[in-house]
Amino acid sequence: MKKTRFIAVILIVAVMVIGAGYAYWTQDLKITGTVNTGELKVVFANYSDNTIPNDAGYMSVETSVNNDQDVLTFKINDLYPGTGGNMAFIIKNEGTVPAKITGVEAIISDEDRALANNLRYGIHRIKYYRPFKSEPWVQFDLSNVGDFDNFENWLEYRLMNIPPLYQNILGEQLVLEPGGWLEIIAAESGYNIKMPSSVTDNDLQGKTIEFDLLLKFEQNY
Repeated sequence: MKKTRFIAVILIVAVMVIGAGYAYWTQDLKITGTVNTGELKVVFANYSDNTIPNDAGYMSVETSVNNDQDVLTFKINDLYPGTGGNMAFIIKNEGTVPAKITGVEAIISDEDRALANNLRYGIHRIKYYRPFKSEPWVQFDLSNVGDFDNFENWLEYRLMNIPPLYQNILGEQLVLEPGGWLEIIAAESGYNIKMPSSVTDNDLQGKTIEFDLLLKFEQNY
C-alpha cells in the first residue's frame, strides 16, 4: 500500500514537469511610423509691367520669372531722362509652413551702385491677403522715392517692421501663412525705377546697370 502511494506521487510530479515545456500562443503589435516634412516655398506670381509714362516712346520694359518662381527679372531698355518702368507683382507662400522676411540684401558692384544712385526707386503700397481670401486683410502705405542706397535700407526696414497701426493685427513682423500673399503695388502700378528729368550727366548714356535685391525668408515658429 505504501509502495502504491509513492508511485502515484511520482507520476503526478512527472506530468507537472512535462506541462512546463508546452508552447504558448503569442502575438506582436507593430507601430508603423511615417513622417512627411513640411516645405518652405515663397514664390513670385502674377506680375505685370509698364513704362512710365504709359505711352513713353523709344524705351521698353521686360519682366520674367524663372521656372522655380524664385527669381523675378525686371529689365528696362533704353531708359532716358523723364522715363522709367514699373512692375506689379505678388509674393505668395505656396509652402506648408509660415514664412517671415528676415532681411533685404542688395548685390551690386561699386561701379553700378554709383550709377544706380542717379535713378529713383519706389514702392507705394503693400496689400496683405490671408490664405484663400479674395479681399486684402490689411494694406499699408510704404510711400518713398529715393536713390538706390536709400531705397535698399528703407525697403528692409518697412518689410521687417510693421507700422504701429497694424501691429495689433499682424504683430511687429510680417508673417506669410501658407496660402497667404503680398501684393506689391504703387501709384504707378508697382515697383518703380525712374530716371529723373533733371539728369543731364552724359556719362549715364549707353550704360548697363545690374543689381539683385534678395528678399530673405525663413520659417516662422
